[in-house]
Amino acid sequence: MRVSYAAALVGTPLTIGLATVTSLQTAVLVNGGWILAIGLVSALLMPETGFRPAPRTQASHLREMVATGRTGARLVRAHPVLLLLFVTSLFAGGYTEGFDRLSEAHFIRDIGLPDFFGLSQLWWFALLGAGGLLLGLLATGVLAKRLEHAPRAHMVRALFVITALQLVTVIAFGLAEGFALAVAAFWAVRLARALEYPVYMTWLNQSIENSSVRATVISITGQSDALGQIVVGPGVGAIGSVFSIRAALVASGAVLAPALALYGRAIRHGGGEPELENVEAVNAPDAANG
Repeated sequence: MRVSYAAALVGTPLTIGLATVTSLQTAVLVNGGWILAIGLVSALLMPETGFRPAPRTQASHLREMVATGRTGARLVRAHPVLLLLFVTSLFAGGYTEGFDRLSEAHFIRDIGLPDFFGLSQLWWFALLGAGGLLLGLLATGVLAKRLEHAPRAHMVRALFVITALQLVTVIAFGLAEGFALAVAAFWAVRLARALEYPVYMTWLNQSIENSSVRATVISITGQSDALGQIVVGPGVGAIGSVFSIRAALVASGAVLAPALALYGRAIRHGGGEPELENVEAVNAPDAANG
């Protein structure tokens, strides 16, 4: 994660500088070509020598994908904590879609960008992005040491606080009138998001007892995040079109309220879902006999 932060810190001013000298279209095309080149070089120089594929069967690739999906779905249903993680990831994806798509427009249309030493206003976004990356880099470095041996109960409490911080700061960003307050709220959102990922992944890994399905469960939570973006994104966009960008950003922050309630429930259960787990334990023998 630190490498990706460092790369972003270097790449952001380079991209903005290229867009300033040439055009936004050129900067986007160069970035796309750079990603393609990295992929080709990696394919040639970084083979998966340690990978051992599962034995081939007569089933088609589509059937294998369906079977893998069903296995992951059964696993999530059988472990309520994973279901809770799945649902909270859904809401998290929903809020980030609105914030990520509308934050720049909010700065330009609602807040206004001051003069940046006579340079293009694009440099403000380089500064905003770099500030958020530096805060995330510093915060995650400190947090990583504290997470090493932390129990699940501590993880869920941290997620509750981080989610509450995101909810408040996204709404504050949407309602901000002055540039300084908007920047402070924007950086606070970016900081909270940087803190959320390592805590969330630590709690997720602590909740997966069977290591052979860890990759499947992580993939499912990622798909849940994407689903949240797909489902919530159009609604946030509609609010922005009918009312205002401010209203859409406030709605994006409000999307996190159900996730906050779910984390609160998990806190009362010590980082798990014992009531549902007891139900599963009682129903399991009946299902086996049936």
